[in-house]
Amino acid sequence: NGDQMVATRRVSTERRCTSDEYGVIIKELLSHSNNTVGDVEGVVMSSVVPALNYTMEHACEFLFGEKPLVVNHTISTGITIDYDNPNGLGADRIVGMASAYHNYGGPLITIDFGTATTFNLIDKDGRFFGGAICPGLKTGAEALVNKTAKLPHIELVKPESIVGKDTRGCMQSGIIYGYAGLVKYMVDNFKALPEMEGAKV
Repeated sequence: NGDQMVATRRVSTERRCTSDEYGVIIKELLSHSNNTVGDVEGVVMSSVVPALNYTMEHACEFLFGEKPLVVNHTISTGITIDYDNPNGLGADRIVGMASAYHNYGGPLITIDFGTATTFNLIDKDGRFFGGAICPGLKTGAEALVNKTAKLPHIELVKPESIVGKDTRGCMQSGIIYGYAGLVKYMVDNFKALPEMEGAKV
């Protein structure tokens, strides 16, 4: 509502749901915030699940009477995209960069810790010129368990010591401290680039 965040909600991605089913979910979530469909003045959709785009667009059109503005590299966000294949740039990265640049200015390094961890570099003029993508923390941990014969599932908690004294402790150390090292290495090297001098993270 203006600059005020009224509510946030999370729903599992379910590719089998119809637009009607998603419409019911959206309507119900609005009511949990004491809002109705009529309170919504516009809809913006940032999707990284292309298979659901058609379904969600129709759900919004049915509920709100208009299709959502779909975030992609062609819309005006305040960020200039200097990327070899801008069509392949995820909408989640675009909105994250646009929000960070709007709030903090550049040069700027944004990091999104999700299923994948993405690093995005924006210069002082708001030009996104690249970054890096690596497996997310949980994704990496699951791959380690699924691709080995004996390593167990573990809680992703920071161990007291970097030196593991049993299998679980060794895995927690490698995953948590190793991941912290990965992030620090990437950020340190990005900051060394001429266009990223004095960058905020």
